[in-house]
Amino acid sequence: MPWWLPLLRIPLAVLSRVMPYVVARLLFRAFTTPRIRARHRHADRVVQQARVTELLHGQYLLKRYDWGDPAHPAVVVVHGWESRGTAFRALVMPLLAQGYRVVAFDGPAHGHSSGKRTHLLHHAGALQAVIASLPDVRAIVAHSFGGHASILALHHLMPHFHLPRLVLVGAPLSARLVFERTLQQIGAPVGLIDPFMAYVTRRFGVTEALLDNRKPDLNIAAGLVIHDLYDDVVPHEDARQIADALPNTQLLTTLDEGHFKLLRQPSVVERIVSFIVA
Repeated sequence: MPWWLPLLRIPLAVLSRVMPYVVARLLFRAFTTPRIRARHRHADRVVQQARVTELLHGQYLLKRYDWGDPAHPAVVVVHGWESRGTAFRALVMPLLAQGYRVVAFDGPAHGHSSGKRTHLLHHAGALQAVIASLPDVRAIVAHSFGGHASILALHHLMPHFHLPRLVLVGAPLSARLVFERTLQQIGAPVGLIDPFMAYVTRRFGVTEALLDNRKPDLNIAAGLVIHDLYDDVVPHEDARQIADALPNTQLLTTLDEGHFKLLRQPSVVERIVSFIVA
């Protein structure tokens, strides 16, 4: 969320009464513009070992990172909002030791990929493009916004793609809830959510139900949902409902790891790797 958006609380409240769809368009632009680009500023042994290539996806040139033998089954990792593909580097060596390759990418307008603005469908499409370039995918491991994009990709863009293992870490339940929570944070009128969602679905060309993870139709063999009980970005209740909705899916609840530290915790990394290997 841009730093200046809370300053517009009162103007938004006034404008939302007379021009709700104009305000919805303004919010869409704000919510689809990352504030920062997460990039590595220091040398890192794991990152240095990656084979770095580029993949053209639509108008975006995506930066891609590969570790391990290209003949081995791939684990594709999908980063969250304002993050980067190499944020998953704690998983790389343990997965290589188990005979997998690891493939990461910087989503559109993130990391070292091109673009200034992006949204859920762009991220889902980027994942689809990466998977289409791989001969054998064992698992997807996705965090937060990346988890939501992964569900959307598997449900909407790749409905016939069978995935043996899906790991979702800190993923939100629905686009509507994400936007409602953000509007509450900036003190904007909650009544904006309906025109905003109408604008989003029209812009995406999808129904709102497709952006809701309560009933996704995914072709997966097994799933693992990991979420911290005290996550202050995405409530733990979202994870419970997602786990209940997915076939053969377990819920792992952590304590006091928050939203962003989970992928760096050795116990969480060990659990993810053991789940993928099983």
